Amino acid sequence: MNVLGWKTEEFELEYVTGKIVGYVFTIDGKMLEFDDFLPLIREYIEEVDYLSDTKSPRKAPYVACCSCGIVECNAVYTIVKFDGEMVSWTVFRFYFGTIKIEGEYRFDKTQYYQAVHSLLEHIKVAKANEGAMTGYRIRQETRLKKQRIHG
Repeated sequence: MNVLGWKTEEFELEYVTGKIVGYVFTIDGKMLEFDDFLPLIREYIEEVDYLSDTKSPRKAPYVACCSCGIVECNAVYTIVKFDGEMVSWTVFRFYFGTIKIEGEYRFDKTQYYQAVHSLLEHIKVAKANEGAMTGYRIRQETRLKKQRIHG
């Protein structure tokens, strides 16, 4: 059985002024990290559902963000499944049109709920303290950058 947690991680994007606070999931105390992927900004965590079964891989919650800062470009996801007192994650990413499994984890349902609710509460407080424009600015600036790069 695994233990889910999270931590904040500061990072920078070359086209966004200042440091960005991102969120990284931890499993058994170790950060869930992937090459060429960034921590999630709060808006990416708020827009998906970590507390229900995942209905489709295309609607799966994010675990990490593309290095450009836009999850719509590329991301690492997890399929969440609830089974009695257990919650499982199948962490994956789309790799050249196929699904590449990155890891499978099982959590105690009570501990899982505590970790996710703690993260969501932290995000709620941070949003109230920092203002809603921070995430909006990051998204706008990353989308503009992506448009310049990809046409």
